[in-house]
Amino acid sequence: MTTQKHLTLEDRYAIQHSLEKRHSFRTIARSLDKDPTSISKEVRRHRQSRYYVGQGRVPNRCIHR
Repeated sequence: MTTQKHLTLEDRYAIQHSLEKRHSFRTIARSLDKDPTSISKEVRRHRQSRYYVGQGRVPNRCIHR
């Protein structure tokens, strides 16, 4: 595995397309020659919710609601 600290834009696009194909972090990491933890941290750090209700409002998904 490489010791690069940053992911390139092409790496991020590859992660996005692989996630859309429902590949695992381990599979994605092998294809990019990175650590699976780096991939999961990158996804967690930059994920966005796709749940929208009404005019841009995100629903309250609290279990105590």
